[in-house]
Amino acid sequence: MSKVIGKFIKVRRTELGLSQNDLARALGYNTSQYISNIERGLASIPFARIRDMAHLLKVDYRHLLNLKLMEEVPGFKEEFLTPRAGPSGEEQAGMVAVPVMTPELCASWTDLSDLDFPHKMSNRFEYAHTGDRHAFFFQVRPGQAGGGGIRDGDLLLVEPSTPVTRGQIVLSVHGHDFRLGKITPRNGEVILQPLDPSLEIEVLRRRDVRVFRVAELKRRLSPLPEPASAA
Repeated sequence: MSKVIGKFIKVRRTELGLSQNDLARALGYNTSQYISNIERGLASIPFARIRDMAHLLKVDYRHLLNLKLMEEVPGFKEEFLTPRAGPSGEEQAGMVAVPVMTPELCASWTDLSDLDFPHKMSNRFEYAHTGDRHAFFFQVRPGQAGGGGIRDGDLLLVEPSTPVTRGQIVLSVHGHDFRLGKITPRNGEVILQPLDPSLEIEVLRRRDVRVFRVAELKRRLSPLPEPASAA
């Protein structure tokens, strides 16, 4: 059955603050069991319900349709993952569509094998130059930036398959805690220097933390303030 689409619906429903019962009743069902079965991969969404479900989850119905087709139709081509043209229709040589992820969407990751999942889960894509097939954009949330020219709302291009070296900026994942900092690997430990120099350095066991290389700052949602002119 549809495990990926079920997981997507659960995460998106939670993001919107909807209960299983809210979703079920909006679709005309008397109990939440229908939604529970879909989210656990025990049942599939009928094609006739795709558009209504997408409307309730505030996503493009074609995204849900693609997820369903990928899982249920053998050999379905995942064309929407790597479109050849940009938003305005022009060709963009070397550009690929990269999923935009948030801490909420990443919260269920357990190991590197999960890195294939964002490409099937995100409902938003931005274009980037990258050779890392696992690459994703991480949207910085309040409290995660901490300086270094990175601000809340920025998109960071993360290349998890690329090895990190001393002094690079990385996205660290420790449990459900996502932070940005400069890394210093040492034996079985990871020393993480926050981008805000006033904060304390963290020393974590290598096995307890995952670190992903930040390759690029994609854009800012608002420009940095101009320096004040001298009187």
